[in-house]
Amino acid sequence: MQFINNAPVYKLIRVTGPQHNLLVLQFSGAAVAGSVRLEALDATKECSNPIEGQEVLGNVAKAIEDLKAQSGKQYFLEAIQYMAGDSHPAEVYYEMTKEIIRRIELQPD
Repeated sequence: MQFINNAPVYKLIRVTGPQHNLLVLQFSGAAVAGSVRLEALDATKECSNPIEGQEVLGNVAKAIEDLKAQSGKQYFLEAIQYMAGDSHPAEVYYEMTKEIIRRIELQPD
């Protein structure tokens, strides 16, 4: 996996043979009013079996809540970017979110 840290924007690229996924998370220092911005970067392209944004959002949100329950640390999600044409299942975004946060926590301040 390739991790890119452009705080407060973090990118994780996962390529395993024919499967590929991109997840971009933007965090805020405080709770964000309104809903999380959700953007499919390839929304103009036709996909035969696209990953739905709500599936990505649900998996990302669940990972953040699970990590909060474990560590007590809170992350305020502002935006998510992904590729609708990426590989299924959408549950991979749960693990990718956990990996992004793990790597954020490993970075020195």
